Amino acid sequence: MGRDPVQFHDTLSHSWSSRYRSGAFARRFAILNDLLASVVVAGQRWLDLGCGSGVFTRVLLDRGACVAALDGSRAMLDAAKVALEGPAVQVDWIHGDVRDLSRFEDGHFDGIVCFSVIEYLPDASRLIGEVSRVLRNDGFFIFSVPPNFSLSRGLQKLVRKFLGLFGVNVFEYLSVSILEISRTGVESLVRNFGMSVMDVRGFDSCVPAWMRLVISRPALMIYVARKDQNATAG
Repeated sequence: MGRDPVQFHDTLSHSWSSRYRSGAFARRFAILNDLLASVVVAGQRWLDLGCGSGVFTRVLLDRGACVAALDGSRAMLDAAKVALEGPAVQVDWIHGDVRDLSRFEDGHFDGIVCFSVIEYLPDASRLIGEVSRVLRNDGFFIFSVPPNFSLSRGLQKLVRKFLGLFGVNVFEYLSVSILEISRTGVESLVRNFGMSVMDVRGFDSCVPAWMRLVISRPALMIYVARKDQNATAG
């Protein structure tokens, strides 16, 4: 039986930020950082939804945004506050369910980031509906979600299942990272809530880009969506 996602991330809080300093995490950070650089404007209000240890909260702060950071893990929030030190006083830290943004009024944010969060939910509809409600018209929603039929994830699942027969626990994140959505599924979902996908990037730590084009989807898809100018709240 898999762990509760919040409890799982509690155990990673002490080392989560350090993962972004090298390897696959560093390469993924570079993609996300470039996307944020293209849309964040100083003085805007941004929400880091599922902020974890504050890696992208810092990026938003460094770009001059006014930031609210919400996470379900108290341990992750505590780690974020320590990691940001001085800048942390400029952040509205919130412990709560990422699917419940009822504390915010309609159209409150200019942008929302949600990285490595959606796959830990049983369904994405409630979160995306709330995101659309609190996002201003023409605001950006940048998020990631693994696609179905990813070669890397598929192989990891097979290895995890096989080694599990011998009591070996590998790729433990797969016990809580359960939701996979195709690109067309994502585009349809955000469209249902008054948003349109503007850009898509694929990321995979193992499978090269040329091979993904032929036989596989990447391990992670990163989307830039924008709320339509004439969209109605919620």
